[in-house]
Amino acid sequence: MKNETISQIGAISAYTKFVFTSIVAIFASITAYLNINAEALAIYFLLLAIDLFTGIMASFIIREKITSARFLAGIFSKSLMFIVPIVVALVVKIQGSDLMWFIKWTVIVLAVSEAISIFNNILKAKGKEPLPELDAITIISGKLRDILERLFKTANGDK
Repeated sequence: MKNETISQIGAISAYTKFVFTSIVAIFASITAYLNINAEALAIYFLLLAIDLFTGIMASFIIREKITSARFLAGIFSKSLMFIVPIVVALVVKIQGSDLMWFIKWTVIVLAVSEAISIFNNILKAKGKEPLPELDAITIISGKLRDILERLFKTANGDK
């Protein structure tokens, strides 16, 4: 019985290592192909995780109920945010290298938004008023729309 349990733990460990290695390989491949700064994206990912953790801690401190549905919604929401720089990089990849700065700018805006959210979680835990939220998605999509409109005008010969 004991050997069987050890064998099962070993199998789970091997599977976990395989999944983690696969995710890292996919992440590295995508960032390399799209010319996304992997370090900046990793830092952004870390900020997403810290925001999730501080949100849970703040809710615990102020005795706010966290349901499994709310927790999963938070994880899915953070996962969707992680897709934003990849989508922007895909658009830039189609356009060409003139907009490579926009990928970095996107990651910076998202990182600042997460930093504000982390600070708000800390303020919430201390019973203080939160800072005004930064709607990063609206800012990024508005800037992308402006850039694309300028590109279309230039392609049509407009100034």
